[in-house]
Amino acid sequence: MITHQIPRRVIRMKQLIEKVGYARSTIHQLVKEGRFPAPFKLTPDGRAVGWFEETIDNWQQEMLNASCSAKSEGNAMTELDQRLSSSASTLAKEIVGWIETDIEEEEMDLSEWVDDLYQYLKGICDG
Repeated sequence: MITHQIPRRVIRMKQLIEKVGYARSTIHQLVKEGRFPAPFKLTPDGRAVGWFEETIDNWQQEMLNASCSAKSEGNAMTELDQRLSSSASTLAKEIVGWIETDIEEEEMDLSEWVDDLYQYLKGICDG
């Protein structure tokens, strides 16, 4: 029987910073505290490390679920919960589109965009 494995994408620190919007020092601190997935060595004796993108996607989903469920406990699912349940990848693509559009057209920097996204998500969770 032949089985096919889906290749797992490894991301490095630069890509991780872009993906999660945290500074390198914040990522290191969160890993140290056990609140962020630890990287793995890309070669046994090497210094290069990386993360499976799927691991980071799952961590982001868990953080979002924890944030929303803490605020909407006992209530019907919020719009965001429903959208994430049905298609997390669709939302991720939408967010990437927002980033590209906002940063290019409105000449925003990434930290300003992340602040705007945080306020938007907070509004959905509180709503």
